[in-house]
Amino acid sequence: ALRIAAQAILGGASEAESGLMKLSIDSGGAPAPGARVVWGADLAAEQPSLAAFYSALLDHKPVEFSYRTAEGGEATRRGLHPYGLVHRRGHWYVVGHDRDKDDVRAFKLARVSGPVTRIGGTYTIPPSFDAGEHVGGEAWAIGPGASNATVVRFDASMRWWIEQNMPELPASEGSGGALDVEVPVANVDALVSWIIGFGSEVEILTPDSARRRLINHLAPYLERPA
Repeated sequence: ALRIAAQAILGGASEAESGLMKLSIDSGGAPAPGARVVWGADLAAEQPSLAAFYSALLDHKPVEFSYRTAEGGEATRRGLHPYGLVHRRGHWYVVGHDRDKDDVRAFKLARVSGPVTRIGGTYTIPPSFDAGEHVGGEAWAIGPGASNATVVRFDASMRWWIEQNMPELPASEGSGGALDVEVPVANVDALVSWIIGFGSEVEILTPDSARRRLINHLAPYLERPA
């Protein structure tokens, strides 16, 4: 069953004025267990296809849409049985059975262009399907071994990024307004490459082996001729 609850986002604002609705699907008999969509005026403008995918998901209706690839930006028509919607790292994804590939695929809503059109027929979502498992995580979290806790420091000028994009990670206040974040790492080399992209505003604190890996990677670029 669909539960719709309007929430006011400003103190004293009415439900109509807030423009915010939370749409939830009960796990019992729902098309996508645990699926959740937060709907607001700003989200409607940024992700115009979200409502169409969500509606099709509720009704178990296949859809077609134009999708741009990440590499060249070329749009192709795709057919999909929507199984779930996932929000990750600030982006929305629709996950389902790709009719052309005959396999489960995830599509980033930001790359959907034009209208989402329903096509004939219906479908059944596999029992216990978890859409989140089909949306890739960070490269440093994926590896052959077990994950190890690594503490990464984001200085005062960069802490906003980690607070906004990875609020679920354990964090504590560091010196000088920095934020120390505990990251589960299974691939240290991928973590090093990720951190280098932030420049000098981010560093590895512990464990020492990971910190040394970062330093060793940067050493050739820091050496100066005599």
